[in-house]
Amino acid sequence: MSRTPAPPTGPAPAPSAGTLLALRVIVVICLLGAAGIQVLILQAAVRGLAGPGPLMLGVLLLVVLGIACLQVIGLCVLRLLALIRRGAVYSAAALRPRELAVGAVLVGVALLLRIERDLWAQTLDRLAATAVPSGSEGAPGTMTA
Repeated sequence: MSRTPAPPTGPAPAPSAGTLLALRVIVVICLLGAAGIQVLILQAAVRGLAGPGPLMLGVLLLVVLGIACLQVIGLCVLRLLALIRRGAVYSAAALRPRELAVGAVLVGVALLLRIERDLWAQTLDRLAATAVPSGSEGAPGTMTA
């Protein structure tokens, strides 16, 4: 009978400096891309390209705030990557970025729920506006003689 080797004990090996640098570059590129998208959304809202009504502007504002939540998470990841480089990712200094990231996720979920509620209300309003009034007309898609 062969025995399987025991799993290693102790901390996992630290990632290489090149890996950490690549991760930091990726996160920074994502943060810059998110900022660019925010600028484009706000420009579209200001120019009136976003569509009519205050509801659409509210949804756009919620989307911009949702992207800001993702940016907070990205900044927390950058901070945690710096702590990994120093070997302090399990220290008390790492609690704040982790808590901020969890808070940003919770705010993002609340924003998504709000967007969903607003869009659902808008859909119901549109359906109510296109409903066939009761009376002599037939059901939609039917022909009367």
